[in-house]
Amino acid sequence: SGPTLEFYSLVADHIRSDPPLLRPCTDGRLFFQAYDPSFASWPSGRELLSRGTLLGLTMAKCLIDGRLLDLDLHPMLFQAIWGYALPQSALRELDPQLHESLCKLRDLDDATLAGLGLTFTHPSPDPLGGNVALDADPDRAVDASCLEEYIGLVVAFTLSSGIEPFLRAVREAFEALTPLSGLEIWTADEAPGLFAGTSLNQDHLWTTEALSTAFHAAHGYTTSSPQFRHLVKLASELGQEERRAFLKFLTGSATLPEGGFEGLRPPLTVVRKERPSPPLTPDDFLPSVMTCAHYLKLPEYSSFEALEKQVKLAMSDGQSGFLLS
Repeated sequence: SGPTLEFYSLVADHIRSDPPLLRPCTDGRLFFQAYDPSFASWPSGRELLSRGTLLGLTMAKCLIDGRLLDLDLHPMLFQAIWGYALPQSALRELDPQLHESLCKLRDLDDATLAGLGLTFTHPSPDPLGGNVALDADPDRAVDASCLEEYIGLVVAFTLSSGIEPFLRAVREAFEALTPLSGLEIWTADEAPGLFAGTSLNQDHLWTTEALSTAFHAAHGYTTSSPQFRHLVKLASELGQEERRAFLKFLTGSATLPEGGFEGLRPPLTVVRKERPSPPLTPDDFLPSVMTCAHYLKLPEYSSFEALEKQVKLAMSDGQSGFLLS
């Protein structure tokens, strides 16, 4: 139902809150943010761990109930959850800026490297402001003789030791509801789609042709009605963030199942909203939606501009509630 989908959207928003448990990679997918292992003793660190537990519980519940979670998790995050060691080469995809910086160090001569004044601390402080010690002696200088050791420790912290508390929290929480091994029938590339559904970047699912087929018209509208065609046109022109708002207004969730709108059950149905009594006109009213049935009640707007104005207003003002249901 719509309220249930909205609940999962709110959970995803909480998991994404600051300080970050997950950070975006260059492709927008999410991987764990690494923290100094001592963070668990800090109040903000304990809150981070609780969100890791919540992530594991929610993933398991989504898998059991066939729900979607508005978190586009990176395939390598699933590999790490399953206990596979990520190779150093994974850093190129997960943090290309850090990978490039470390590669450039290998190209420096001894004098230039020594002049950088690097020590055995992580080159980037974690979001809680901590300088991460990579060695028992964090003030030890990095020179040509220990450069590879330093690079290896930076990579190991970013991909393993700095995220291990979160991996453990997710595993334990997931296992409390269902065996983690059940998730391994899918590959790491397939697993993200189980939770995030179809990426909003898949423009072919948002063409007028695809939407005209996926949207159903009924009770006062046909697929040739101007208002139906205007709605399809508007949806096809939305940017990624507007697509999220559009979906959340229509369904209670900012994600679509595999197959896009064609995967919605029941399908999205557009019907004509009851005409108001004069002197009011349909242009004065917002659309409303039954999120549990994917049932959009669209006023008989006089023009595309009137429809665009009111639908976008409903998209922005109809979030995180059911006032327009």
